[in-house]
Amino acid sequence: MSTTPSNPPVAAKSAKDSAPAGLLAIVYTPEVNEPSLQTCPGGSISWAFGPINRATTLRINPGLNGPIPRDLWEKAKARPDTQILMGRNILQEIELPPDGAAGPDLEIKALQAPAATRLIYGCRDTSRLQQWLRAEDRQQIRERLAARIKELEEGKL
Repeated sequence: MSTTPSNPPVAAKSAKDSAPAGLLAIVYTPEVNEPSLQTCPGGSISWAFGPINRATTLRINPGLNGPIPRDLWEKAKARPDTQILMGRNILQEIELPPDGAAGPDLEIKALQAPAATRLIYGCRDTSRLQQWLRAEDRQQIRERLAARIKELEEGKL
């Protein structure tokens, strides 16, 4: 009898571990930013991780950003400056639905109301907002979409 198992034991996975690799959307609203907080030209912020000659960069532009790889965001989120921005609601993270809806095809109807609302107010693309409005059934979310579209058409952030 062999004492060496043919398959090594595998640790049990929690529900969180069994989730996909993990993508997030990040909403960045620099209009609530304070002058003391530094941003890159164009209003975006970025972080570089790793050696200079092989650094991985995560860049966040004003508005809705996604999908963002969870591993890079976790590194950025660990920084004190990011914690300040999150504490002031200048940066907000939103879990993308596990069914893979992400990027330009992200459907807010798959999100709960608080996350959908953050996406709406982080989005500056009226065509995307109108697409979401056509697909949305929830009255409260439809009203928020219509209000956001009106704000953008009137030149308000």
